[in-house]
Amino acid sequence: MNNYYQWTGIDAQGKKISGALFAKNKLHAKSLIEKKCSAILSVKFSLSWSCFIPKAINDKNKLDILQHIYCLLEVGIPIADALSLLLKSTQSPILKNILVTLHEKLLSGDSFSHALRLFPEQFDHHFCQLISVGEQSGKLNLILSQLIIDTENKIALKRKMIQAVTYPISVLVISIIVCFALCVFILPQFQLLYHNFGGQLPAITTMVISLSMLLREHGFLFLNGCITLFFIAKKILARDEIHRRWHAFALRIPLVASAIMAQQMMHWSRSLFITLSTGMALTDALTIANQVITNTVLQRAFSPITQAVIQGKSLHDALSHCRYFPERASYLISIGESADALPAMIQKIATLYQNTTQDLLNRLSKLLEPVIMIGVAGLISGLIIAMYLPVFRMGSIV
Repeated sequence: MNNYYQWTGIDAQGKKISGALFAKNKLHAKSLIEKKCSAILSVKFSLSWSCFIPKAINDKNKLDILQHIYCLLEVGIPIADALSLLLKSTQSPILKNILVTLHEKLLSGDSFSHALRLFPEQFDHHFCQLISVGEQSGKLNLILSQLIIDTENKIALKRKMIQAVTYPISVLVISIIVCFALCVFILPQFQLLYHNFGGQLPAITTMVISLSMLLREHGFLFLNGCITLFFIAKKILARDEIHRRWHAFALRIPLVASAIMAQQMMHWSRSLFITLSTGMALTDALTIANQVITNTVLQRAFSPITQAVIQGKSLHDALSHCRYFPERASYLISIGESADALPAMIQKIATLYQNTTQDLLNRLSKLLEPVIMIGVAGLISGLIIAMYLPVFRMGSIV
């Protein structure tokens, strides 16, 4: 993980300059700064910036880089010059550091894909491999154009996912805050009234009062316990065996399984189309496409497909032995192979599952809202009933 350093130095003209960059350590930072100035005055590790500046660029930054390079390559400007022009208009410190390193590597003779591999947190192995395919095939512009479309679809899908869960989560958080305020601030006032009443309280009221006392006396301890359990659960789920079982369990839930399968098929078919469009062999294209599968169960199911194609089977026959591969997609692929139009059919499959994913997100959003509203209404009404039930009993006695 890179750290954030602030530095001051003197340039070749004798002027004092300053800047900031990301580096693995102080020695690495100095080696990078020496290329920018003739004398280094100070290099300081900035803890505050290192804590709060993100260590990875987002999809929007990646899209800006791809669009910028693609447009300049279209008019014949080399990648190194394109990066230099992009660097002048960039404000993000981490993006500046990435662009400077990429530019220096290209000037030293490295390929663009090799330079990108220096930043695995920003550009994953699959992304770098697609860039490498474009460089080797001489169709880098085609790869960049497809990656731009892919990144735009990814951003749109992520935006739709956020929109789908924002309202339900907001309602849930507000309801939790309201319930907490009722238990901590309002219920103690009723508790004094109940004590003066002197009678036996209903079971539900006794439970709510006990919960109120627990939150008032041990609220912070309870919160710390929840946070600790969250990180413990996250660490446990990161284990390979637990991770595999969790993925297998997710594929057994009907609506969730459909959403996972649609998303994985969308990425798989999109990657396969991009590589096939460059003229790459089907076996190599399948090897690259299988890398985008993130579900471990599906990874194991898809891995024998490439070997079956190498042994001489058609893609449709190889897919017929994969229990998770959708029959509809397999049928479309068989038609594409018969018509000698496999790349075009793969592209249609990617579009089909992109629309399916968006439709599932819309359905999930419509399903979540009433479920959460019913749950919230039941929770708050239960608290109110628990508080006022003894009051109603007092009124009946009087």
